[in-house]
Amino acid sequence: METLLSPSGTREQISWGDGSGTVEHILALPFAPEALATFPLFSGDSRLNVSIARIVRRETGFSHFPGMDRVHLLLSGECLLTVAGEVVQLTGRYPLQRFSGEVPTSCMLLGESATAFTIVHDRDVAVAVELHELPGDEGTTVVRRLCADATSELEKPSQWIEVVYVVRGSCEVVGLPEQFPTLGPDDAVVMLSSDQILSQLRLSGEASVIVARFRISRK
Repeated sequence: METLLSPSGTREQISWGDGSGTVEHILALPFAPEALATFPLFSGDSRLNVSIARIVRRETGFSHFPGMDRVHLLLSGECLLTVAGEVVQLTGRYPLQRFSGEVPTSCMLLGESATAFTIVHDRDVAVAVELHELPGDEGTTVVRRLCADATSELEKPSQWIEVVYVVRGSCEVVGLPEQFPTLGPDDAVVMLSSDQILSQLRLSGEASVIVARFRISRK
């Protein structure tokens, strides 16, 4: 298994073209050549991007991604998301929306800013997203499945990718090499394997952790 650490403060903040926000890429396959170099075992040409988006302008439009789908998981703030003319208010604890990358999409903030965990993926990529929460050190971790595609057996062999992103608190991914520290807020770790990855997590403090899993068919 290959593992990539993506600590807070080390990812490049890329400004959107209209100045309405920034994006930090946790994983980009095969959008960014350096990502392919990081994961030499990755094979195939399926496109997958996992990032943290921060929106600061009251109204902004989203980029178009023909042939791809999007996942938008709000981490902080409140907003109105308009997808193909339908308006959805995103508020409360980690609301998630899935929609086509082709359709017109815009966002109107209901406060000063908003932060989102975003996924853009080809449609042959199976996606599952979970929220792991611990109310405190004396509590029990609660796991909530936010979305999941079917991952029935395919004729072609697959590769599996798992992204663990800490929203708050701290998290240890059991079984990683010793050089991988306990993750804190805004830290992420990415794992790639030819076998399904189902990491065991140890949360501490008042913690919220996003786990996104992807199955990619080898070409």
